[in-house]
Amino acid sequence: ARRGGAGAVPGRTSPIEGTPQLQAALRRAGAAGPQLLGRGLYQEAEGIMTTSKQSHVPVDAGVLKTSGFVRPPEARGAAVSVELGYGGAASAYAVYVHEGTGPAVGRPAFMPPVDVIRAWAKRHGIPEDAAFPIARAIGQRGLKPLKYLERPLLAAVRGMASRLAARIRGELARAAR
Repeated sequence: ARRGGAGAVPGRTSPIEGTPQLQAALRRAGAAGPQLLGRGLYQEAEGIMTTSKQSHVPVDAGVLKTSGFVRPPEARGAAVSVELGYGGAASAYAVYVHEGTGPAVGRPAFMPPVDVIRAWAKRHGIPEDAAFPIARAIGQRGLKPLKYLERPLLAAVRGMASRLAARIRGELARAAR
């Protein structure tokens, strides 16, 4: 499984190491193994995205939350991957919200555009003349990373191989009936 897409950290993947149960289920599935694994990974990714959207993604105007996606499984030989991430209309800032900015994460100061902060302030009933001091404070302190996708992904990885094995065995049992 991997996460990525626009606004995600390029090249970051989360391999699902096979447990003996999963490896046995895949051997039993034979040629259908990659397809069954892909279906299971897709279901896992949908669950991760749902948890991310419901419990972790910050919501202001909702653009980031609605930009979440899960792409169908891709198989290359025996390797199967499912991509999930955030991007689209939120591409310009999704990675900054996820990974944090500036001194809060050990990077140089990064002041967000004042116009963006001004629009945010207006939506929240904050005087527009507060936009520059807010932007400056963000630039000086940075923003802590929210890890709105990474946290649910890492939580789901625990036990994922067993859940995938059970799904594959279930599919094989249904097909045998």
